Amino acid sequence: MDTVNKEFKKICEFFRINRLVLHPDKTKFIIFSCSTFNQDIRIVCNNNNDDQNLAKNISIISRVQATDGVPAIK
Repeated sequence: MDTVNKEFKKICEFFRINRLVLHPDKTKFIIFSCSTFNQDIRIVCNNNNDDQNLAKNISIISRVQATDGVPAIK
């Protein structure tokens, strides 16, 4: 999953550079698989600049679960 986090860091950087906001509480990820996928995955949104390492700017992105009761994901 390090590759996913590296790519997601690029997305977060794009948002910062273009003065856009990626709201971590409103952002979720989903896994499509033919089999049951029980692996624990941790994806983070790092909104720090290259010279920063503030914990308050790092947020965990939650995974969509069947038990969430969310009617739709856009």
